[in-house]
Amino acid sequence: MHRNTRLFMYKKIVIPSSSLLVFISFILLASCAYTPPPLRPFPTPETAPIGIEVGMRCPNLIFQDKQGQRKELRDYRGKIVFLSFMASWCPYCQREMPSKQKLYDDLKNDKGIVFVLLTTRNDFDDSKRWAKSIGYSLPIYMSIRLGDGLNVGRIPRTLILDRNGIVVMSKTGEEYWGYWLEPIQDLIRS
Repeated sequence: MHRNTRLFMYKKIVIPSSSLLVFISFILLASCAYTPPPLRPFPTPETAPIGIEVGMRCPNLIFQDKQGQRKELRDYRGKIVFLSFMASWCPYCQREMPSKQKLYDDLKNDKGIVFVLLTTRNDFDDSKRWAKSIGYSLPIYMSIRLGDGLNVGRIPRTLILDRNGIVVMSKTGEEYWGYWLEPIQDLIRS
């Protein structure tokens, strides 16, 4: 061997360092070229677990409009659903309401989307009065049944559902909804 060749020695095995570099480079390149398949496919409406996190199928919620008409979330299959859990007494809900109203105004003539703002039974009359006094026209509904084991957690909680009822966006807390106009329009068009 040449004097200038550095050697790598492990348990009495001598490997020239240049060969070691070639071997390590080969392993690194080979590992970059292979991407394992996903462990599970993205769920379809039939196989998706029920829940309110991204990738889950939203449970069939039952609610009532201002006129007392009973509605079900599944009635809106085939449309994008902007679903928000809120209350008129909630300061975060109050602060984000102007941007929700603006988003609603920008999209209300589009037949591909529906807005459903759900409030509790105790807060329904207060929410209707509050929205009317401020001049909001967003559709507010009273929740009748939120679904078995559904825990919304903190409010405001907003979900965007695709045409099959799969949650594609789940946001807890105050949000400026003006940022979401373009992504929602793209979802409607897709």
